[in-house]
Amino acid sequence: MSEPMRIVDTTLRDGMHSVAHQFTPGQMVAIARAMDEAGVDTIEVSHGDGLGGSCIQYGRAAASDEAYLQAVAPVLKRSKLAVLLLPGIGVKEDLDNYLPKVKPDGFILGHDFANHPEATAMEFGVVKAVEEFVRTKGLAFVAMTMETWPTYVISRSMDNPKTALLIQKLQYNLPNLIEIRDYPATGSFRYNVSRYDTGKATAVFSF
Repeated sequence: MSEPMRIVDTTLRDGMHSVAHQFTPGQMVAIARAMDEAGVDTIEVSHGDGLGGSCIQYGRAAASDEAYLQAVAPVLKRSKLAVLLLPGIGVKEDLDNYLPKVKPDGFILGHDFANHPEATAMEFGVVKAVEEFVRTKGLAFVAMTMETWPTYVISRSMDNPKTALLIQKLQYNLPNLIEIRDYPATGSFRYNVSRYDTGKATAVFSF
């Protein structure tokens, strides 16, 4: 399965750090238009620390996330628009507010989907918030990685062609897959860690 290279450019998100989050909407439009014309596949736009990052702790941006997105979205003819949300900076209300802006065949990706002892000690609420978000909004939990701080993928539906294509690519490229049906409607996720006298630890995902 040979595919062309896809470029995800973070200049208008991660690059905000280098200018103290002071890109103006006009500057973002000029940069985004040039990247769109150059054929960049996906362009990230937001405060450097993602949605909700414009604050005293992380630095006030020159404009709101909403202003940046409203300025950039209309000029993109080929490129996809992506937005970052970091758990603890962006909150569930941000997911609620921005869900209507996600295209019918778009995806929501997140990370730190963990409730193991280390996450619990840090009072992580990502798993609970995501499970509630998926249930109440009628979304589909498509996939997650099997690692210490997992990444997850949410779609509006398991039936749209792009979701089917994503699953096909995962099946092709990953050596081990687990199919979990109707999550989280029929259950909840638990990240357990089994430790042995030898010092070895094994992660066990339970649904």
